[in-house]
Amino acid sequence: MASLALSNNLKSPSNNGARLFESLAAYLQPSSTTPAATIADEINQSALSQLGSAEPDIEPFLWEIWKLFITIARQIPPDHPSQDRLVDVVQALGDTRLWTDLPLLGPSMREAWTSPTSVSENPTEEATAAWVSLNAFAARLFTLDSISWPNFAVWTLRSALEEELPGRKLECDVKAAAQWIVRCGSTIFRHTATAIETKSFRGGSLYNGPPCISMERWTFWKQRFGEISASEESLRETCLMATNVMENIEKAG
Repeated sequence: MASLALSNNLKSPSNNGARLFESLAAYLQPSSTTPAATIADEINQSALSQLGSAEPDIEPFLWEIWKLFITIARQIPPDHPSQDRLVDVVQALGDTRLWTDLPLLGPSMREAWTSPTSVSENPTEEATAAWVSLNAFAARLFTLDSISWPNFAVWTLRSALEEELPGRKLECDVKAAAQWIVRCGSTIFRHTATAIETKSFRGGSLYNGPPCISMERWTFWKQRFGEISASEESLRETCLMATNVMENIEKAG
């Protein structure tokens, strides 16, 4: 498998940030055999050093490290094994005392959560690819016991399936939405058992159901994937894959 060309896109990274980027970039190469725990330990030791320094405020370090994970995730194709490798580091971090609750990961992801379709009617291929990759990463993380962010799943699925979208916007958002079904569909489906309502889960213009992850909404999403697969040749394979996964999840109960 070809090597990954990764760039540190952070503005003015710290010395720690630059060093940890190099470690992560090397670890994520297909040829690497470095264990996730090794990288997690390096990150943890950097955090502990910060706590023991003359300026022990660790919050800037936490913001930077999660931004680093996010900028890297945007550059890894959604089906690439290194997406899973990156998640493995997050999981290994969560097993350490300082990182048990993965502090500031949620707010960092929320800060990064801006779809290119919200700022452009015609998102570029590069912007679309980065958004799909970020959704794939967030969806994989949602399967971890230490992470609960159904809001990101709902927002992406709502944007793609509960609104009427023109060509390029539809392509971008549907590809991102499919990642949530393929990567963590079972996790999303389990939320239908409780169907907890919250304002942030309100429906889009095409969906009038309650603001929650319900069986009704799940069925609506599956129906919309089917409709789009029939009308959009370029999205047929993506939508059929999502539909098949949803049906298999339902059969498994």
